[in-house]
Parts: sequence; C-alpha cells; structure tokens
Amino acid sequence: MKIERLPVGPLQTNCYILYDENEKCGIIIDPGEDADRIVRVVKERGFSVSRIVLTHGHYDHIMALHDVQAAFPDAQLCLCHLEKDLVNDPYKNLTAYGNKSIKPVQADILLKDGDWIPVGQANLKVIETPGHTIGSICLLGENLLISGDTLFYLGIGRCDLPSGNLASEVDSILNKLFLLSDDIMVYPGHGQETTIGFEKKNNEVYHYIDRSER
Repeated sequence: MKIERLPVGPLQTNCYILYDENEKCGIIIDPGEDADRIVRVVKERGFSVSRIVLTHGHYDHIMALHDVQAAFPDAQLCLCHLEKDLVNDPYKNLTAYGNKSIKPVQADILLKDGDWIPVGQANLKVIETPGHTIGSICLLGENLLISGDTLFYLGIGRCDLPSGNLASEVDSILNKLFLLSDDIMVYPGHGQETTIGFEKKNNEVYHYIDRSER
C-alpha cells in the first residue's frame, strides 16, 4: 500500500492518499482544501477511489469534501458515528468562526471502533480516539497509523474546542495508541511524520496526565 501526504489549505492540513498499486484502487483521507490538487494527484496515479474518510469533522479537514466527491461520485463517505452531528454544526465544525460554510455532509458509512476499511488487498482498522473531538478516529494499517488531530509529532490535539475533552484525549493516546508497536509510522493531521516509539519517549502528553485526572 502506497501513502502520499498532501498538506492543504492555510492550516496545512495533511490530506492522505492511500492506494494499492496492483489493484488500482485507494482512498482519500481528510480532503481539507485544494480539491483540484487532490483530484489531480489521484488521477495521475491512475486509481479509482472507493472511500473518502474523515478523521473528524473540523472545517480544515472537510472544506474540499464536496468537490472531491463530485470528482469521484462512486466513493463512499465514511466518518465516526459519534461525529455525524458535529460535522454539520457550524459552531462545532468551526466554520462559524472563520467566515466559511459547507453544504450538509451525509455519510454513507458510520464507522465504529474495530471496523475495517479496505484499501485494495490491505485493510485499515478504525480506532475511536475521543479527545480532540468526541468522534475523532485513527486508522491503523500493518505498519502505519493515520492519527488525525489526536497525536502529533511531539504534541497532541487541542481539547478546548466543542466536544473536546483532555481526559479522553490522554486516555486515547496512552491506553490505545501507545499500546501499538514502537515501529509503527504515525501520519498526523498536521505536521511531520513520527513513530509510536518516539512519541512514547518524548511526547508532551505526559505533562497533561495529572491535569486530565482532576
């Protein structure tokens, strides 16, 4: 399975394109902005898009969604079952604060913890990781993790936005993500790649443990 990272929009949100070169099919994760660029890369690679997956519903991860859907009308839209209301609430998806708007988002598949998303002959496992938002998810492959805005290089997702919760964020990272193998590559929603092992040793999440338990 091949993976490509496309930083898009003013917040440089990482849109990921994952595809199977042999099966000629793949998925798009978090089409935040720059729809033309996302579509162009997919067409240059020459694969069909079976699914578009949202790690959560904040505007910087969804603003190009409808244009990307129009380019790939057969792709099914997937997001967490706990995120289906947030993604359509302008105060919770944060469009209300940035003079932005987006048409209603209708999921084809509502994901739950433990579900699988096929990418050709490979699969990604859905891990519910509430904290940044109530319905944030990560996607686990054989040697990679798409972490959305839950886990960053030397950081964690902010928890002071609607439906965010610090205790849940810490729990998601320590008791779900940090139980994974050290050598798994982490591809976050913003910023550079890292590994589970590096973050276990160095991530700032440990500074929040006492605060999250209060």
